[in-house]
Amino acid sequence: LEVSVSYNVMALDGQRPMQLGIRDVFEHFRAHRIEVIQRRTQYDLDRALERLHILEGYLAALDRLDETIATIRGSKDTEEARGALEQLLSIDATQAQAILDLKLQRLTGMQIQDIRDEHGDLTAKVEDLRDILARPERQTSIMRDELLNLSDQHATARGSEIDNSLSKVSAADLIPEEQVMLIGTRNGYLKRLPADAMSRQNRGTKGRSIIALDDDDVVTTFHSGNSHDYLLALTDQGQVHAVKAYDVPDTGLGNRGRHYRNIYEGLEGDVVAMLTVPDLDSEQASLVIFTAGGYVKRTALSAFSGAKRRGGVQGIRLNDDDLIVCARISSDPESEEIVMTASGSRAIRYPLDEARAIGRTSQGVRGIRLKDGESVLSAEIVHQDSLDTSHLMVVTRKGVGKATPLTDFRLQSRGGQGVTAHAPNKKSGEMVAAAVIGPGVDVVLFTDEGGANRVAGSAVPKNGRATAGSSIIRQGSVTNLLAVPATEDGSLPSNED
Repeated sequence: LEVSVSYNVMALDGQRPMQLGIRDVFEHFRAHRIEVIQRRTQYDLDRALERLHILEGYLAALDRLDETIATIRGSKDTEEARGALEQLLSIDATQAQAILDLKLQRLTGMQIQDIRDEHGDLTAKVEDLRDILARPERQTSIMRDELLNLSDQHATARGSEIDNSLSKVSAADLIPEEQVMLIGTRNGYLKRLPADAMSRQNRGTKGRSIIALDDDDVVTTFHSGNSHDYLLALTDQGQVHAVKAYDVPDTGLGNRGRHYRNIYEGLEGDVVAMLTVPDLDSEQASLVIFTAGGYVKRTALSAFSGAKRRGGVQGIRLNDDDLIVCARISSDPESEEIVMTASGSRAIRYPLDEARAIGRTSQGVRGIRLKDGESVLSAEIVHQDSLDTSHLMVVTRKGVGKATPLTDFRLQSRGGQGVTAHAPNKKSGEMVAAAVIGPGVDVVLFTDEGGANRVAGSAVPKNGRATAGSSIIRQGSVTNLLAVPATEDGSLPSNED
């Protein structure tokens, strides 16, 4: 149904070339088929009348069989016999000749009955053929039956299903599923991009502009997921709002995007964290919220089903000096661990089930103990099965970064101070962002100038905890980083952008 075919029909109409539209094509085809039926019926009628005329001569002879035989035997030749039969039976020369050509074996009782039966059948056929010629509706019916018969004989099976239940198809069903990146700014602008909108670059390059920023604006929130997932937005007031990810406009590279309030109804405050979930009614999954003050709060995801309505629902009670850093989804608390990083170049790893599930409006429990002036930079949930293949990537404001195996961070109890994750120096500067990366992952680094650099996770330098790392991006101050699915080809272009 999505394929358009150009069809230029030039045909003879009354011996004149004419360009026909689709309706004219069908009208001419119908007229042609009716003409074929009429001419075929007239031909059959003419042949039937000819045969019926002969049979009527036979019947006239059979009714006076003895006289007919005597007349033929008393004639000197065929010409005399034909003339005598015409006078005797009141028939014409054609009928008389047919009688003369009749074999004697046809004069048996059975053969005589066959002649009478054929005459009766042919009389009925003539009446039917005349009725067809006299009634256009019968001609149309014959044309329809013949077309249906052709369809039954030669049609191929339909390759697609025709369903009259159009109400089952929603607007969401017509939107393709794809991996997307969702990027937000401090001034409240949000945009969606396909995850493959950015090609990989070598580490140490300048990056490229993916979002237009005002002079006083920076990228503050980001996430990746499926276009049909729910996009949860957490505000600085602790409210949780939800829309479908495809409801966020795709404005392309370099544009500013749309303001949050044009996407989320009844939103108040600033969006500080986002994440995507396939289903808001899940009973097994939990929403885990992390704050800058070191708190962690785990709540059943089903408690946030009302986030789709105007104004959203409350997700956490925040202290006056605290704010949300990020949020994650947990599906198996007994087999998952939390990795939190703090601005003091420290990180802590502890079991997720130590953060017990609580209600929506509570504050949460302490995840990491901070020193004065410190705050949480990032937090991630890691399944125990992927610990051996996962790394904690840290990056500094000057674009220096590294990846350290998670197993280098010993498992601790919740609420501890953690261990060293980075050794800052004058070249690197202080640590400003972190993320857990694994196989098949790329990382995107964001700068305060609106630029971004996408690098293969495998290309990030692997170093121990007490090291600084190597340059990854060299223009602008790094503000955050995002882990996204790797590109399919995994290639690294050699040119610098």
